[in-house]
Amino acid sequence: MKNKTTKVLVLFLTVIFLCFSFACASERNPDNGGVGNNPSQHTHEYSIEYSKDEVNHWFECKCGDKKDITTHEYVDNCCKCGNYEPTYYTEGLVFELNEDNASYSVVNYNGDSKDVVIPSVYNEKPVTCIGVRAFKNCHSLTSIAIGCRITSIGDYAFLYCDSLTNIEFPDSVTSIGNGVFGFCYDLVSVRMSKNLTSIGDSAFSWCDSLTNIEIPNSVISIGHSAFPVNDNLIYNIENNLKYLGNENNKYLYLAGTISDDIKYAMINSNCRFIGNCAFDDCNYLTSIEIPNSVTSIDTWAFLCCGSLTKVSLGENLTTIGNDPFSSCISLISIEVAKSNGNYKTIDGNLYSKDGEILIRYAMGKTASSFTIPNCVTSIGGSAFGDCGNLSKVIISDSVTSIEDYAFPDWKSLTIYCETESKPIGWKKYWNLYCPVVWGYKG
Repeated sequence: MKNKTTKVLVLFLTVIFLCFSFACASERNPDNGGVGNNPSQHTHEYSIEYSKDEVNHWFECKCGDKKDITTHEYVDNCCKCGNYEPTYYTEGLVFELNEDNASYSVVNYNGDSKDVVIPSVYNEKPVTCIGVRAFKNCHSLTSIAIGCRITSIGDYAFLYCDSLTNIEFPDSVTSIGNGVFGFCYDLVSVRMSKNLTSIGDSAFSWCDSLTNIEIPNSVISIGHSAFPVNDNLIYNIENNLKYLGNENNKYLYLAGTISDDIKYAMINSNCRFIGNCAFDDCNYLTSIEIPNSVTSIDTWAFLCCGSLTKVSLGENLTTIGNDPFSSCISLISIEVAKSNGNYKTIDGNLYSKDGEILIRYAMGKTASSFTIPNCVTSIGGSAFGDCGNLSKVIISDSVTSIEDYAFPDWKSLTIYCETESKPIGWKKYWNLYCPVVWGYKG
């Protein structure tokens, strides 16, 4: 009898232990539907908006799982998912056969309609591109419907279309060129393609009425001054910094600051792009650490940050625009994560990873002379801008190329070149005002 009682008690305690363990696992993993650490038990939450390609549409979970995959069905050239495939087009559109002889581009518009429809198909071939300056100066254009085969929008395609108010890109579009919507003063909102990968320089410059723009996560390249600076644009604000992004990442693109008197900046760890003049005139900012998430820093991003002494660049930075630290006259150190595959620091100065390109001399250094290392073969544009303490720079004969404005402004600086005369690879305006000594022997 005693043994039987003991067995019952052990069984009872085992059941209690298992129930307690399951409850704890559920609490630790609420996002997995309360099923321990098994990712296969993830509870899907599908978007209420369709994802789509040329053939099908579906609902997608953030984990990538798809449901209700359905082939497009068009009624009046529209599918319920939003895909638009018109076969008719507005009179006045000019088409040109592409080099592949298998598709067309829209290259001009000579019509007078205010509402334009670009077809998906012309002469039984897909229309894949809106060409360079195709709609430039179409001042009366108010709306445009773009067929779902278009993949690229050429440079300045809608330049000075100053009556255009809204634009919606089909998800087939992967690239937007330079200045595409420049001076579209009445443009209010833009719906980007979910598959967009690149946005060109000044793509939305002088779009003074623009209030709403979302940048999809698919974007890997954003050009110089891509977005306008205006009081109407709705930003996502965090820690006194202004961002543009999307529903899943509100902090994709750092556009600027709430005010220029910030002393410290904590950049969101999901930020991937730092825009043109983002920290312009932040004179109280003394140091900043760029998170590893950032892949690109645009031109003049830290323009005139006069108190900035130190910058730390993350491991995933791949693109640096022209002179992002211009007029940072106190800057003495540009540090780079050792694991960065594109850049490195030598004595606080910024170089390419292989050390062959001197990108930026830290202008706040107090040294009066500097010798270009023998490993350097090229000097970048504005590399020695605002270097007020330097009076002597020695350029070895290993340097075969120098970009324009590498030495832009200091008459008090003398340049000593080991080469006897200006090499062919040195640009015409490599040096503006500095006196030069050729054939220097040390």
